[in-house]
Amino acid sequence: QRLDIGHAQADQAIELGLINAREYQDRREDLYLAALPVTLERFNFAGQAFFAQEVIRQSTGRALASPGERSLIGTDAGFSKLFPTGALLAVRLANQVVVDLSGDRPQTSISNLTLSLAQPFLRGGGYAVNLEPLTQAERTLLYAMRSYARFRKLFYVAIAAGGEY
Repeated sequence: QRLDIGHAQADQAIELGLINAREYQDRREDLYLAALPVTLERFNFAGQAFFAQEVIRQSTGRALASPGERSLIGTDAGFSKLFPTGALLAVRLANQVVVDLSGDRPQTSISNLTLSLAQPFLRGGGYAVNLEPLTQAERTLLYAMRSYARFRKLFYVAIAAGGEY
């Protein structure tokens, strides 16, 4: 015969079931895995900054006709952003400083600023094309959330009733 258990014992049984059931943990991990593509697709539309620095030191020997030291310092920084229409905005600043201690002009600096905006009109352009991966990832996440909520209800009832889930 089945014994009736109190409310506190039922809550404790359900809590232990949630902690120890491998099936419940698998379903929860599946929900987390369904959320990862949504994060990636949203990240693709965020602004992306980059920075690179390069330093090169060159030395010519004393045995050569013009011995000396030379340093090259290069900096490259920029920002890019993808818009829902497919437009890509890119800003880039490149700077190079050359310090040549063997010549008449010891320092030279070259800078370059580039701004570009590209909007595709046919292939790869438009909201429908560019937002489709994000929309599909969000739909998949919604279906996973519904499935997880239904499983939780069934799991709760099965543990509370003392049966199999």
